[in-house]
Amino acid sequence: VLGGRFADKGLIIVRATDEAAVRAQLAQDPSIVAGTFQAAVDEYRPFYHGDTKPAAPAASTASAAPATPMKNFLIVLRPVARLHDDKAWTAADNALVGQHFNRLKEATARGQVILAGRTDESGDKTFGLVIISAANEAAAREFMNGDPAVAGGIMTATLHPYGIALRAK
Repeated sequence: VLGGRFADKGLIIVRATDEAAVRAQLAQDPSIVAGTFQAAVDEYRPFYHGDTKPAAPAASTASAAPATPMKNFLIVLRPVARLHDDKAWTAADNALVGQHFNRLKEATARGQVILAGRTDESGDKTFGLVIISAANEAAAREFMNGDPAVAGGIMTATLHPYGIALRAK
């Protein structure tokens, strides 16, 4: 279970046997029952797990200055409209997604990516989430814009400051 919020939206990722179990759990949440919050359920399959601890900055021998505290950011990725049809994907598009995945995998190994995955839906409903650790928004935006799928024009991306509130052990 992982939960957090950005702006006026919240995100909870839960492990459950099926969608009905998730909906039953949400139906018991007092803030949803009272209408304080609304809930939408989308299947989410993480394809690579990292760690919620912010990545340690690289060791520097040049200075003993205190390390900058790391912050978490949420990147929401969506395929461009042309790719909502599975038949529209080209070999070049698939190659960019492969580069995108490998970059996320490498960033996870370095401790920068905390969690990455996508919804298990097709067409215009699908989206991906990447939670990263970065020194500041500029660094997070640089990471987001350097994604091969974003730079290659097959995915759009939005960046949100993100606070992790809960994480399963």
